[in-house]
Amino acid sequence: MFVSASFWATGFLVGALGIASGQLWLLYLLATGMAIMGFGGGALLASPLQRQLLSFYDADYDASSPARSPTGTPSRCSS
Repeated sequence: MFVSASFWATGFLVGALGIASGQLWLLYLLATGMAIMGFGGGALLASPLQRQLLSFYDADYDASSPARSPTGTPSRCSS
């Protein structure tokens, strides 16, 4: 957590330095890093959520087995 917070603070300092010195490429460096972080963070959050949703809507899906794939059999749905 400390390393992550240090990188976050350093990124803001680099962005501030870019604005203060008029070097737009330093600000772009911060923006590029945040965009890449967004892709990684989205994948980090979407993977567990995907398994929970699949186990909720597919009766045969077993979230504890990584080799198992969804079958499409509805569960908890009224028909």
